[in-house]
Amino acid sequence: MGFLPAQAVAVAAELGIADLLAREPMTVEQLAAATHSQTPMLFRLLRYLASIGIFQADQKHKFSLTPMASLLRSDAPDSMRSMARIMGRCGPRSTNHLIDAVRSARYPFQLAFGKGLFEYLGDHPEGSLVIDVDRITAVRQVSSEGDCNANGIPDACDIEDGTSMDTNTDGVPDECAPGGDLFRRGDSAFIVAAFDADDGSPATEPRQVGAFAAVVDRGGLLAPVGSAVEQAGSGVVSTLVAPWRPLVISLEMLNKPKGSAGRARFAPKLPAAGTRLSLSDLLLYTPRDSAPKSLSDAIPRVLHALRAPLNRQIGVFWETYGVRQSGERLEYALVVAPEDESFLHRALAKLRVVDADQSLSLQWQEVQSAANGIASRGLTVDLSRLRPGRYSVRLMLTSGKDVPIVAERSIDII
Repeated sequence: MGFLPAQAVAVAAELGIADLLAREPMTVEQLAAATHSQTPMLFRLLRYLASIGIFQADQKHKFSLTPMASLLRSDAPDSMRSMARIMGRCGPRSTNHLIDAVRSARYPFQLAFGKGLFEYLGDHPEGSLVIDVDRITAVRQVSSEGDCNANGIPDACDIEDGTSMDTNTDGVPDECAPGGDLFRRGDSAFIVAAFDADDGSPATEPRQVGAFAAVVDRGGLLAPVGSAVEQAGSGVVSTLVAPWRPLVISLEMLNKPKGSAGRARFAPKLPAAGTRLSLSDLLLYTPRDSAPKSLSDAIPRVLHALRAPLNRQIGVFWETYGVRQSGERLEYALVVAPEDESFLHRALAKLRVVDADQSLSLQWQEVQSAANGIASRGLTVDLSRLRPGRYSVRLMLTSGKDVPIVAERSIDII
């Protein structure tokens, strides 16, 4: 469940709709009067919830409870009303105003930003970077015509209607989120940046794409390193070398003939210092007959978007640093598990309509050695038994005294 469905459920819980319908079916006019809401906006909300199995409506537009909606009743034995109301306060800025929109008939985005979506985009064409004392947050502005998942619907609409998730609220559907993987080379970071620069243009149309990295210093950002090239097609793989220090990585696309541009900026997390063993980021790739034996073998196969291929087979490549030259036995565990079990799924699981969320787990030991202290590994993972959703791919190194050491990546299964 994306932010919008969760917010819709939260609004229904906040208004006490389930408690009102527990007495008898009611029309939207009756519900609006009882909850001091605007009838048209409330009708759109309830119609949407009915489409996902929460509430139901008859031909006379009278709404009534469904088994899932009953869990929103205050007096239900397994009531989830309080949890739904709490989750309603955790969404993105615009969806947090859904309750105000139902009551005032104004649009949530307008309430949050003081203007409509497209007016806002027109006033903010450039990407912006916000640097905080404790964290670095990236904000990406994209063309309103962007359609990174090629479903014929603008990305902004996919996010607003809940078709796509946007867990980091950067305006990019999670299945299209940019990837930037760090591999250590002495005092330098070798960066593999893979992303989908699709702006709806024909695959043969050239566009300028590039990847850049800048060191975060106390005085701000130092001069960036990187380059841009012109290429046809939306799949981009770029590599660059930067100092092994806190970084901001920027992935950029410019299509002058179409008049579209996109930029994604993010700050990768560096491994903790002071441990002998450490892991690189996880590079997800398209499997072939044999696993890649080195990073140079894996790069040509890297996935451009963090979503599993149609055959649901993915490759996972990583490097382990600090391995003794004489060789040592290392223990690994790889877990693929849902990132966030939704309210809707938890409700269905309680009713035994669906099974509990599935996960995949592998554990093994192997003796690894490397002359330069770096051990490379790639393996193929079959995700065909997992249901669609967003999953965390987590690798844990469980050997030695400095454990566990974890590397993690997200991927969407569609």
